[in-house]
Order: sequence, then C-alpha cells, then structure tokens
Amino acid sequence: MLNLSETNKDTLASFMGHNIRVHRIFYGLPENVMQAANVTKLLHAINNGTIAKYKGNDFDDIEFEGKKYTGFH
Repeated sequence: MLNLSETNKDTLASFMGHNIRVHRIFYGLPENVMQAANVTKLLHAINNGTIAKYKGNDFDDIEFEGKKYTGFH
C-alpha cells in the first residue's frame, strides 16, 4: 500500500535478504488491489465533494484529512 521510491524498495528488499526481483514477486501488491485502492480514492473524493481540488493531479496526490489516502487499511 506504500508508494516507495525505487531506492527504498531496494533498501527494504536488501534488509529482508532478497533482491528487488524476489521482493516484487512475493511481496508486491497484485495490480487489482492497486487499481481498487486508486478507484476508491477517486470515488471517495467525488462522494465528499472534494474532487475539484484535485484537477490535473494523479491518484497519489489525493489526500484526505491532511494525509495521503492509501485506500484499504
């Protein structure tokens, strides 16, 4: 659910004793989970009337209550 930079992904994989390829295969989120999280953020912004303030932004820019919303918890 985190949006780690490539450097941080490498750091995490190395800490766990993996290379980044192994980490992505076994610990990465399935694409359908990421799609659902992004659509959830979009629908939530539409539902609470804040979608207009995100015009021109990406899913990662949608924030709620002062912090980035990551979808499912």
